[in-house]
Amino acid sequence: AVDLKTILTYDVYDNSYTKLSDIFKSPSTYISGASTLTTFNVGENEGLSEPADSVNFAAMTQINSINIVDTALPIPSGLAANTSLRSLNCSYTRFPNRGTSNPADYNIPYPLGATGSNITGYIDANGDGNPSGTTNHLLTSKWPTLEGQYALSGCSNLRDLSFYSSYLNGMIPKFVGNTSLNGIDFRYTGIEGGRPKDPGSGLSGRRYVMWDDTFEDAQSVKSIRIRSDNLGRNIGIYNPATGAYTEAGFQGATFTLPLLETLEIVSTQQRLRGAFFNTGGAPNLKLLRSPSSGWGLDLPNGAPLPSFGANPNLEEIDLSGNNFSGNVILNGANKLKKIYINNNIVDGVDNANFVNLNNLQYFIASNNQMQGQFPNFSIGAPNIQYISFANNNYGTGGGIAAFTAGLFEQCTRLRSLDLSNNGLNASTVDDILDEMVENYNNAPRSGVVVNLQGNAAPSSVTINTPT
Repeated sequence: AVDLKTILTYDVYDNSYTKLSDIFKSPSTYISGASTLTTFNVGENEGLSEPADSVNFAAMTQINSINIVDTALPIPSGLAANTSLRSLNCSYTRFPNRGTSNPADYNIPYPLGATGSNITGYIDANGDGNPSGTTNHLLTSKWPTLEGQYALSGCSNLRDLSFYSSYLNGMIPKFVGNTSLNGIDFRYTGIEGGRPKDPGSGLSGRRYVMWDDTFEDAQSVKSIRIRSDNLGRNIGIYNPATGAYTEAGFQGATFTLPLLETLEIVSTQQRLRGAFFNTGGAPNLKLLRSPSSGWGLDLPNGAPLPSFGANPNLEEIDLSGNNFSGNVILNGANKLKKIYINNNIVDGVDNANFVNLNNLQYFIASNNQMQGQFPNFSIGAPNIQYISFANNNYGTGGGIAAFTAGLFEQCTRLRSLDLSNNGLNASTVDDILDEMVENYNNAPRSGVVVNLQGNAAPSSVTINTPT
């Protein structure tokens, strides 16, 4: 038997257990006062399961680490205000569902007009509630009506929350009292976003995936990684006539986090269809990834592409596969190594501020609506290795020549230049080919690929043979 009163470590990692001891479900029945347990590790017991809300850690006031990886256990209840907890790892966990009925606050079946088995959830007249019928694992109820129902509120020493590839779903609460939180990993989950309604704001709790005050207490966060099929589902501006939610996104200053370095926000079903959030409150941001997430699809002119002047430490940007519009502005992004903005509706590059990008290696901007003149990589980004402006409109440049001599000549580390399908005329193609010969002469090397297909044929085969 487990002596919960004096035990320090409970470690049954990678066995074949299917049930927990009752002592972990009703500890007050077995002990009075608090347990000395600091480490709870039952990971890799694939058959281990218990009903939702049945594991109670209220007596484990000294618990430091909880690892329930690859089980079917619920997140332990009774953890609110636990100041000893530092790590909660629930990766690959198949959380059980809650089966409670909807409360009076949410009495409208969703989708509107649905009956019987076609009902997925319930809302109120403002679209608040649980329209998808999710379990809401991070809150204490399937049907939360109060913002304060966050299951881990007041865990002031909690540093790491990992739910990688788990069944985590539902709302993303305000991280109340998590003042030491360092990393959040919600990748490959079913997390949706939104939160319980806040009567004081006058806005539906489902207006945004996350809010300006979501991380108000959690200012130590360095890494946020969220990747979900459902991110943004039934979030946004609610239309009570149709029941549709549109323009899902984040409130503008959600990520005002001075220590944030990694931000990965991916909605794999492209449900984030509103305007992009402001990154200006994260001056230490190094990695920004939000590809193929739907940004701008609900906006008639797309989502304005953000500028990054307030992010001088950025090293990689991936906003590919969305509906961003406007110009690429990289003023101040002096540490940038890679940018992927392909497959959007971007208009061009702010060439006047395309300077001091000495670390830039990848500039991938294919499949947009760009025109005007190609940036001067020789001056602005001389160490570039891979450039792609394929499938743009530089040949129709509105009276502006797409190319002038010297734009690529000094890029002596260039490995690939793809300018295919831009409608460039023969004279421009000739000039680019001549420049590529000069580029080679400046730094002889093999394996460089220049793609000019889909433009006019050169007027003649170049005879300016490399020396």
